[in-house]
Amino acid sequence: SGRANIALVWLLLSASSLDVAGMELGSGTCGASRSAECARPAARDSVLLSTRVTLQAGRAYAAHRDAGGDPEGESLNHNKNLIREFVAGPFAAESAPPSLLEGLSTIRLTPEVQEFAKQTLRTLESTFTSILQASQNDTRMRDTIYAGFADLTTQFHRDKAAATSKLEDTDAARKLHMDCREEESTLFDQQRESVHQVNLSRTAERGEMKTAQQKHDAVTLRFQELVDRGLDALSLAGHAEHLSMVREYEDVMKSYNTALQTYHTRLWESGNVTKSYTEKKTRCNGKQAAFEDSVCEAAEASQTSCDTYSNAYATRLQDYKVVTDNVAARANDRKAEWNHLKRVACVLDKLAGVEANGDLATNGTLRQRIQDCYTMDFADKDLGIPDKPSPAPEACLSMPAWPCTDAFAQEEYAKLPTGTTAVPCESVCSAMPTPSPTPSPTPVPTPAPITTPAPAPTPTKGEVRNLGGAEVTSGLAFYPEVWWEGDASGYQPGWYPICGHYFWDNHAGAAIACQKLKGGTGCTGGTLQRHRSTYDIDAVHVGTCDDAQDTELYSCTAGANSWNNFDLYGGQCNAGHGVSIKIQCNAGCTAPADV
Repeated sequence: SGRANIALVWLLLSASSLDVAGMELGSGTCGASRSAECARPAARDSVLLSTRVTLQAGRAYAAHRDAGGDPEGESLNHNKNLIREFVAGPFAAESAPPSLLEGLSTIRLTPEVQEFAKQTLRTLESTFTSILQASQNDTRMRDTIYAGFADLTTQFHRDKAAATSKLEDTDAARKLHMDCREEESTLFDQQRESVHQVNLSRTAERGEMKTAQQKHDAVTLRFQELVDRGLDALSLAGHAEHLSMVREYEDVMKSYNTALQTYHTRLWESGNVTKSYTEKKTRCNGKQAAFEDSVCEAAEASQTSCDTYSNAYATRLQDYKVVTDNVAARANDRKAEWNHLKRVACVLDKLAGVEANGDLATNGTLRQRIQDCYTMDFADKDLGIPDKPSPAPEACLSMPAWPCTDAFAQEEYAKLPTGTTAVPCESVCSAMPTPSPTPSPTPVPTPAPITTPAPAPTPTKGEVRNLGGAEVTSGLAFYPEVWWEGDASGYQPGWYPICGHYFWDNHAGAAIACQKLKGGTGCTGGTLQRHRSTYDIDAVHVGTCDDAQDTELYSCTAGANSWNNFDLYGGQCNAGHGVSIKIQCNAGCTAPADV
């Protein structure tokens, strides 16, 4: 009977252990690889530590069995199911099952059984310590993963500081560009005023010359009369009249000479102002390019810092969620195991303290104490692992508009000073998102050819065609020719190429050229491309056009406009100079061949 009772206690403990796959609680860390260490064990598999108690109890019972005991005797079979009902019952049971208590009343508690219960209690102490240690291990693992967020934030702040420094460089480059455009605007006004003064002085000079010519003709006629008739033929009054006429002629010629000198002075002054304006415009265009490159660098740094941090944060957050879910699940499992083993320890403690077998009787004091073990609260505050929410993600820097986009042009160049325009953007940002391609519009159907071709209409001043009269195809750039008519010595009306100087400072002239295509259909605007190859003939100096007010190439007003002067600025638009341009009209714009 004593040997059977030892077996009952051993079975009580062994029934409390659950099958496991050799897994240690709190022994692992999670990473982006999603290793098996991060996987949550099955709820019942987490109750591993009680297995150690089983092993200890099993060794004690094995020693007893080797001394001659037999745990499979009739008494053991009688109580085996009874003990299992006690240990394997629900962890949350609030009272001992009546059938268990009835069965315990038949157990004979010998000193041997009591000593075994005490040894088992001592073994459980290390088990409880291991459970607490496992809880601490899980907490440290969770905190280690959490600390990774701070590392990401620290690196992100470094990257943001570097990007912010580039944004500050961009602000400085923007100011340099705008200050330059302000100076350019001042020179533009001066250049326009100087041209106006040239025109005024030219008008005055022409008026004085006309007067002088009339007086010159009159004096010449009088002198011819004197040559024919001789001075003796003049009366005293005639001499006086002749002297007066000569003096008037002298005064008129002086006035004409003054007007002529004024005209040449204004022309020289205008040339200097125009040169200063042209040089300033070139420098401002360079500052614009530097500004756009600076914006590109700042935008790339901002985009890279944000993308790198966002991706790393998302990975860390996913890892952290896996860890916290597993930590919470294992914490609940340990609480259940703790409560169950504490209850087992409580019952064993009561059994170890029995002084007489009758204490387990229906009305015995031990029976009541065992029932009390089911109502006691064994919770331990150190087993609870409080929630630790993940930190909120850091905010990225505000992205500036990418150069060469409509948004950038509107934001940076919509309010440039009077008389200044931004040159076509040429910056290429490697990190700039590639926009989705715009679907090609449905081509306009080509009308059926006319059987009897109508005679080609006479070109009009400022009309445009493709080089040599070739067809203009939608989506393809072409070298433009303009029909020139005007007042320039040595030049006849005809098709001439357009000079790129000043014309290529913006896209306004390209838009006008597309609208003026001879026979063009669907043409509303266009963009300009610099090529700088040479022409075989002199090119027309159209100059810079203003998209707000200019509608004809021969009357553009935004700077260096000289429709009738092929030799402007030393003939920079003459044959052999690299001044060629190409124009690409809007999608759907076509024009037939002009032969």
